[in-house]
Amino acid sequence: MNYLTSLRGIAALLVVLFHTKHHIAESEWLSFLYPVVSNGYLAVDFFFLLSGFILAFKYHKEFSEHPQQGYTAFIIKRLARIYPLHFFVMLGYLGVPAAIYVLKGHAGTFTFDSYIVKLFLIDLWLINHQYWQTWNVPSWTISGELFAYMLFPIAIFLIQKLPVYVRLISPLIIFSILAASYGYFDYDSIGEGIGRLGLIRCLSQFSVGIFIYFIWQEFGTKFSLTVASVFFPLILVGSWFYSLPNYCYVPAAFALLLLMSISTNSYLHSILNTRPLVYLGDISYSVYLTHALIGEFFFRIMLENDEHANELLLISYTGIVILTSAITHKLVENYFRRKIIEKFISKESIIRK
Repeated sequence: MNYLTSLRGIAALLVVLFHTKHHIAESEWLSFLYPVVSNGYLAVDFFFLLSGFILAFKYHKEFSEHPQQGYTAFIIKRLARIYPLHFFVMLGYLGVPAAIYVLKGHAGTFTFDSYIVKLFLIDLWLINHQYWQTWNVPSWTISGELFAYMLFPIAIFLIQKLPVYVRLISPLIIFSILAASYGYFDYDSIGEGIGRLGLIRCLSQFSVGIFIYFIWQEFGTKFSLTVASVFFPLILVGSWFYSLPNYCYVPAAFALLLLMSISTNSYLHSILNTRPLVYLGDISYSVYLTHALIGEFFFRIMLENDEHANELLLISYTGIVILTSAITHKLVENYFRRKIIEKFISKESIIRK
């Protein structure tokens, strides 16, 4: 399923572009892309769904009968996948408050307690706190993913015990609860209230990704494609007609897009399977986790206060992010993941992404 890897890379790139929106004006070059860029934060919702699906695809048999067996090895593999690069980036982030202090005489919002919380990836677990928006802000999603990893073996065990019809309607129930939660707090967008609802946002879509895997397996590609093809346009038309906030339809739309993509084989799949896009997907975790740190220095150096970036500057920034990510993917992600697994599991263990 290389095309899913490519989709992950494209989603990571959308997040990168989203975090440049503060440096561009809506009326500037390629202004027709501004709505896409300004909504790039929604790509993390696709990440959550895709993560649940991929893990279910790879590990469902291991935990279907005895979730406790292999649990420790699974968690070690997950930590080996996410933590080395996170630790590396957090070390790099120590230079940001140092630079601010030199320039302005204070360290801004970069505090010791927030650093410890972010370092241990528990910022999203502390409900109603704002630690998530300090230091490497994008890592709040990794905090949510780590929580989901800890629950995943149990979730697989319980979900596969449910009746088939319950698994079929569960995504609808979960998305309804998610939308009701945002509506209860009167939020206008799923991007709001991360400190309060970010963990629910992650866990709900991660679990739907698992349910999508079971639906796809049990009902087949024809049924899955029919459901996705019918309900996807209905959701889009309904959201436009009733002017619904995006938490009412974006998670469901992404879920149907995922179901559609795994249930068909089209020319688009051929494009997504091309080596450059697959490689972008391979390094997508590095792209996602390093881009904010690179941006902290790049835009502080290259732009004056309230100055907008031109197209050459934005292209240069994106290129630097991709180049840096290729390096960290090889020298940090892959290298330390292998070392951790060899040390704590066995040298013969198969490393699964």
